Amino acid sequence: MRADARRNRERILEAAHRCFAELGGEVQMEEVARRAGVGMGTVYRNFPTKEALAEAVAVERLEAMTALAESLLEHPDPGAALEELLRTAILRNVEDRCLCEVKGGVFDTPAMIAAQDRVGAAADAVFVRAREAGAIRADAESADAIGFVYGIGQAERCPWRIPLPGWERLFTIVLAGLRPTDGPTLPPPTGGAAAPPCDPPS
Repeated sequence: MRADARRNRERILEAAHRCFAELGGEVQMEEVARRAGVGMGTVYRNFPTKEALAEAVAVERLEAMTALAESLLEHPDPGAALEELLRTAILRNVEDRCLCEVKGGVFDTPAMIAAQDRVGAAADAVFVRAREAGAIRADAESADAIGFVYGIGQAERCPWRIPLPGWERLFTIVLAGLRPTDGPTLPPPTGGAAAPPCDPPS
């Protein structure tokens, strides 16, 4: 790829990151082109469909989380490392509409499946390290954390009539539930399908 073509692609992706974060699945390619300062033809030469652009943005999001998780494996405090990973994941989920609201077959592409596998393996390593250090309860699993992240992000987005307390309070409750306890053990995971995204408030 020529240097100018590479720069255009980078500008498109940078603009798309902002657009999908703010607008979710409502993003229009024209808005991406406008923010990137390029023509529509340039956008479509790089990403022939909005789904292809959403996939590229989502893969970059997941790769960034993978890099963070892998770096946290060197953290001297396994419990603090897990807390930082969960806090970052929840905050990005709350602030960025991309992964929650982009629909269609984006999540079933080979690139997305591979990216999800990589971030899952890296996050699981952080989780297992915290569990082996005794920082969290022995019967907690990394899939529990994925549920926390998804659930808190959805709670922030769904148009509930009853005001919710905010993600920081919910996250504090989650951390308390993860800590070692002499209470009852957790029931086994059910392995149910992921819930579909909530429609954002109008």
